[in-house]
Amino acid sequence: MSNLSQNFWEFSLNLYSSSEISAACLDLQNQYGIDVNLLLLCCWSGAYVGELSEESLSQALTYSKQWREQVVSPLRQTRRWMKSNMPIDQSQQIGFLEVRDEIKAVELRAEKHQQSVLEKIVMSQSKSGAGVSPEKAIRGNVLKLIKQMKVAESSKLRATLSLVINAATAN
Repeated sequence: MSNLSQNFWEFSLNLYSSSEISAACLDLQNQYGIDVNLLLLCCWSGAYVGELSEESLSQALTYSKQWREQVVSPLRQTRRWMKSNMPIDQSQQIGFLEVRDEIKAVELRAEKHQQSVLEKIVMSQSKSGAGVSPEKAIRGNVLKLIKQMKVAESSKLRATLSLVINAATAN
């Protein structure tokens, strides 16, 4: 993991830059309701901090649920609505697209803010989760997340999660 930044946001951008990983993350979000930022947090934490404590993961889940419901989801819903409701009148399209692009930029800043808060939650936990290999810590963190989110397990879920976990542990 030496070529990846220890900063959570940079780690996420690096991991998510692979089209295969971004597609897997979107599938996990759309098919299973998994918060991608929490999944990435589990990977980043496992790689650089160790296993997440139950308390840290619980705090991260609580914060993320509220942030997603009140901030990110409304922005995402608006952006998606706009994508499928382009004005027919060409004179309105440029302004419409500019507003959609601004909403997309605000959505991205909201996710970056969420990651900043999540990183602080992890960094404030006791270091008792350290000492485990990064791969084992990542897998353990992801399993805790799936359990706490009450996601129904399936072979497709496991395969998609393994793809993300393997990418996070590569190097």
